[in-house]
Amino acid sequence: MIRRARGRYVICCHQDVRLIGDGAAVLRERLAALEAHDPSWAIAGNAGASPEGDLLIRITDPHGADQKRGPFPGLVHSLDENFLLLKGGTGIVPSPDLAGFHLYGTDLCLAARQAGRSAWVIDFHLHHLSPGRVDAGFLRCQAAFEKAWGRRIGQASRIRTTCTTLTLRAGLRGHLLGAWRLARRRWRL
Repeated sequence: MIRRARGRYVICCHQDVRLIGDGAAVLRERLAALEAHDPSWAIAGNAGASPEGDLLIRITDPHGADQKRGPFPGLVHSLDENFLLLKGGTGIVPSPDLAGFHLYGTDLCLAARQAGRSAWVIDFHLHHLSPGRVDAGFLRCQAAFEKAWGRRIGQASRIRTTCTTLTLRAGLRGHLLGAWRLARRRWRL
């Protein structure tokens, strides 16, 4: 779908996201400001984590009303999937070897970084009706993500998301540690 899209932007969002007050005019304004700030941006969203691990959020959800933690726009290494806006023509798409709907925001952010582009949280207030959940399906996706991206980047790395911290490890030892950690977390569920 993303590869075939011909629009200036592609919006991917959860079915339980609602506009509150910010609409199309506000979104256009925020994107124009982002374009002026960093023309090489590829992805924007309303929640994510900075390279230093700080959460940047502009959302109302079951965790709190009118959450606003900036700065905006804020450079991030991960984005939450509740609302993502991809800049058309960048060629940034989800990894074909990863399945499911968990962590594809972070997948897109890493793909953007590899392509020399950036990802940002913008001040665009939405209401996300669900709190999200970390369950066995999420943990399977996390393990697959860590394994795939650990191989790709070839070095150890940690990336914070809005709901977990990913540990990317290169090599067999790293993959065995990741499998052990997944089994241990499943035991606790």
